[in-house]
Amino acid sequence: MMGFTLPDVNVPVVKTTNCLLAADITEFPDPPPEQACIRCGFCAEACPAQLLPQQLLWFAKAQEFEKAELFNLADCIECGACAYVCPSSIPLVQYYRYAKGEIRHLKADQSKSDNARVRFEARQARLDKEQAEKEARRKARADAAAAQQKAKADESGS
Repeated sequence: MMGFTLPDVNVPVVKTTNCLLAADITEFPDPPPEQACIRCGFCAEACPAQLLPQQLLWFAKAQEFEKAELFNLADCIECGACAYVCPSSIPLVQYYRYAKGEIRHLKADQSKSDNARVRFEARQARLDKEQAEKEARRKARADAAAAQQKAKADESGS
């Protein structure tokens, strides 16, 4: 079953809500504590997206998000089948959601950094162009003044 456990019964139902399960604690007891992965492979067999949940778990735990992306973490549909069949009671989907969120944050930060760099380079180019134009105007005025001085000197000397 996909979805989130709501912390309170007063949480509103909105138009994006597609299902609501109202079960008591006997139908959905608290999960047993998480244990170490025993590498049974049940999660890989249960995955409808043909992913390697075990590998994705290790990458998420080690915060090796680039490797998780190479193993197609984005293709995970978060169905929960892998966590359901896990004999070690590992909440795999929560690890995947965490890793996806971190990847999203890293990409947003990289995008902001790239945009800031582009803006800085554009500003530097604009300032350099303005400085070159100022120098050209200054030189043109100096040349005009020198030509005027030379013309006055020629008139005085003639």
